[in-house]
Amino acid sequence: MSLRITDANRPWWTLFGACTGLFVLMLDSTIVTLALPAIRTDLDASASGLQWVMNAYLLVIAAFVVTAGRLGDMFGRRLMFTIGLAIFAGGSVLSGAAWSQDAIIGGRLVQGLGAAMLLPLSLAIVCDAFSTEQQPRALGIWASISAIALGVGPLMGGVLVDLDWRLIFWINVPILALGVAVMLVAVRETRDET
Repeated sequence: MSLRITDANRPWWTLFGACTGLFVLMLDSTIVTLALPAIRTDLDASASGLQWVMNAYLLVIAAFVVTAGRLGDMFGRRLMFTIGLAIFAGGSVLSGAAWSQDAIIGGRLVQGLGAAMLLPLSLAIVCDAFSTEQQPRALGIWASISAIALGVGPLMGGVLVDLDWRLIFWINVPILALGVAVMLVAVRETRDET
């Protein structure tokens, strides 16, 4: 893939940008579980607090995923996806810098809001970028990235937790920053106001 953005390669850059958010979203679905014992020890978290570390993220996704998709339709998918990347990065920073059980739960709530924006909009952005003939290939790659992230999460999580559990959150930030850059430079805005 050329680093120069042309009409021919713009859809592939769009796929790359959309997949950065999807990768981190799916990675966090599996990687955080491995860090729970270390989080419990370091932050003196309770068992119910650790459940909230996991569930706060999932509850916010479930509560806002439909609304986030509609906001993307109304105000622009690229805009809302890019905001979702930034929100997820902010939640990752808060979680990685957490000083207490409540702080990490707050960070996970913020991550969940970002994830609710990334999940529906990544698929919509990819579908809009590719022609009908190219969509099956692009969607196959998109789904593969999701599966790879789910598979790599436990392995990567084990390595990072051995170094410092906070790294499972900090690793998201450069990936998300790259996603923001690609979205702003390479992706065209789309809407669906029907």
